[in-house]
Amino acid sequence: MAHRDGHEPSFTPWRRTGVTGLLEDDSGRVTGVRYVDEHGSPGELAADLTVACDGRDSSVRRAAGLEPSYFEVPMDVWQVRVPARDPLKEGRVSLTVRDGQFAATLDRGDYYQTSYLIKKGTDGALRPMASSGSATGSASCSAGTVRRRTPSAPGTT
Repeated sequence: MAHRDGHEPSFTPWRRTGVTGLLEDDSGRVTGVRYVDEHGSPGELAADLTVACDGRDSSVRRAAGLEPSYFEVPMDVWQVRVPARDPLKEGRVSLTVRDGQFAATLDRGDYYQTSYLIKKGTDGALRPMASSGSATGSASCSAGTVRRRTPSAPGTT
């Protein structure tokens, strides 16, 4: 959506703006955010829906009192990075599912990033079969759910 500035009437991207806190009503429902813009000016933005998109160690999620609950999944992920030769396709995503294998490729502009799912614990056996220099490494994968913490009494942490 960020590449479509002005094409979505209800969407306005706010770049180089950081969330500094949440706005909440008396019941504890999140009603927006406090922020600092690219010039260092603070502000508030009310919202019907607030989505935390600040990554795995999300400060917005933490401020909302949400805690991740992690659990193991039966897969690992290889990340492969290949230089792009056709920059006209920037932004495309492709998925490949075949014979029980799954790969997702994202066009990052000057390179393609592919995530290839493998059965957990098979990295050592598969690595010798991978093309030399193709894989940039593997990472263990876990998934999770998020639940709301019991709110503290006003004035406590």
